[in-house]
Order: sequence, then structure tokens, then C-alpha cells
Amino acid sequence: MLLRLDLARQLLERLEEARDLLQKALASDEKSFEPGHPSIAHSQSNLAKNQELHRINCLLTAHSFGNKIEPAFLFALLTSSRELR
Repeated sequence: MLLRLDLARQLLERLEEARDLLQKALASDEKSFEPGHPSIAHSQSNLAKNQELHRINCLLTAHSFGNKIEPAFLFALLTSSRELR
């Protein structure tokens, strides 16, 4: 159980580090390109995927501790995951 917690914590830290870098890349693209440029869309997509992974990691971490996942939360997670595709 402690190993899973440590792995989840490490993943969360890496996702947060990646999110910071992705936000900087998006800000740079928004300064460098006109609105609607494919590079901006690509950076937005990468940031959205990072956020999706963060939500999934939180869900799996909660589940691994035996916490019951509220159906509304699970529905929101699955719905937002579909919208990102």
C-alpha cells in the first residue's frame, strides 16, 4: 500500500511539473502566433491531456485507499475525458 502511495505521489509531482512546462509553452505560443494557429491548438491539447491524467491519477489514488467513488464524480471524470478527444 505504501509503495502504491509513493508511486502515485511521484506521478502527481511529475504531472504538476509537466503542467507548469505546458502552461509556459502555451503562453509562449500565444505570444508568438496569431489566434487559431495550429501550434496554439497543439499546446492547448497537450495541457488538456495533462489535466485528464491528473484527474485519473487522483481517482485511482482515492480508489486504492478503499474510498468509495461518488457516482457523480466518476460521471464527471468520464464525461470530461470524452470531451477532450
